[in-house]
Amino acid sequence: MERTVRTLTAALAACAALLAAAAPASADPPACPAGATCGTLVVPLDRGAPLLGTTTVGYALVPRRDTSRPSAGAIVPNPGGPGYAAAYDVADLDDLFGELRDDHDVLLVDPRGVGRSERLDCGLPADPLLSPAQLKAATGACGRTLGARANAYGSAAVADDLEAVRAHLGIARLDLFGESYGSFLFSVYARRHPSRVASLVLSGAYPIAFDPLGRDRAAALRRAIDLVCSRSGGSCAGAQVRADLSRLTLALRARPLDVDVDGTPVRLDEQSLADTVYFTWAAPEILGMLPGLLRAANAGRPQPLAELVALVRQATIDEFQDGGPVSFALNVATSCRDYPALWSRSAPLWLRRVQYATALNAAGTSAFLPFAPQVWVDTVGEGGDWCIEWPNVPGGESPLAGASRPALPVLAINGDLDVNTPSSAARQAAAQFTGARFLEVPNVGHTPGNDASGCSMTIVRSFIRTHAVGDTSCMAQIPPIEVG
Repeated sequence: MERTVRTLTAALAACAALLAAAAPASADPPACPAGATCGTLVVPLDRGAPLLGTTTVGYALVPRRDTSRPSAGAIVPNPGGPGYAAAYDVADLDDLFGELRDDHDVLLVDPRGVGRSERLDCGLPADPLLSPAQLKAATGACGRTLGARANAYGSAAVADDLEAVRAHLGIARLDLFGESYGSFLFSVYARRHPSRVASLVLSGAYPIAFDPLGRDRAAALRRAIDLVCSRSGGSCAGAQVRADLSRLTLALRARPLDVDVDGTPVRLDEQSLADTVYFTWAAPEILGMLPGLLRAANAGRPQPLAELVALVRQATIDEFQDGGPVSFALNVATSCRDYPALWSRSAPLWLRRVQYATALNAAGTSAFLPFAPQVWVDTVGEGGDWCIEWPNVPGGESPLAGASRPALPVLAINGDLDVNTPSSAARQAAAQFTGARFLEVPNVGHTPGNDASGCSMTIVRSFIRTHAVGDTSCMAQIPPIEVG
């Protein structure tokens, strides 16, 4: 038993270090990278409502290492969110793009509302631990504070801002590298401005019209458990782990536990369990810890699981609190403006609630297992009824506006352990473009740019240069998640 405790403690410490290292450090506007040309551009706040005024969009153009030769192109990365700034320094860009930096410039454009661009503030409390009811009320209050500006922070507006910066700098075409929400944003850009796209990489991708109830994510969690166990050399069996997860879910639904972790009570209930196993999208190593943690908790030893719950909770706080790397206000304003809704936006609130409840009930329960439907919806966050109180502001284009399935060099690349943007969703994202390629990377979670082996980005860099999926043999060398 003592050896087991030491092993789990070491694993939790490693997980804590991983979560701490994964997040950008600051919400302050990024400094101008060394050698870059930085500036701002004044753009309409709402191109469909010029009387609303203007906003400022900030950018940085980082030159190629070899400026003695003409540029081979301009790469535009976006790290996701919504709500992240393009906070890359030169070392980050060198790590991501390697030899492409020799002859490719990099254009960093911060979405309106964050980073170098004019900051968005709608009075939203930066508290990710609000209850679901409090979050919905705060989101509605944010939208009412913005009033007529509530349409101004959608992806179509951000895409058109990027186009304005491109034109201002005289760049002919862009190589777009979008991670997570960046794949959504750049899909919108490519539909609106296809002639300006040299290539498009969708990393950890999801389509513009995704499932707002997250049923594909629940299926991806069950699949990820099975995949990890199938590659574990017999250390676990997927069916048994899923059964253990179901057993613990039912037990916590009936009787939540309060467990002391370093002098602080940590609530173990169905919601915190769902939040923790869903976080495997950011730290797939947790999938290797689950078999032991679930067995222990079901046997009356919940302490190690409670420690992991506390770690995941703190990682969430660090991400969204004031001074963290994500603008919660921009995250809400973009999500509620753009993402699919299960109600009519023109309906009054009482009717929206009826329409949402009808849609949730029609979905049944099996697609969300082992969790209750609303618990899972509250876990995945995006979609669901998070934005149900967001005001209906007339006007504004749909993010679906633009050419239908343009033919472009597109690669959608996804980790097969990703439960945030599952491979099934990434395939749909690829299908938004004629001739797009889809590639699934084994043993990797969300956004294969985080693949520690470097294999995924080697493939991405080759695609940006050649517009073809080249040698993928390195995928066979990516080690499976260790089950311990």
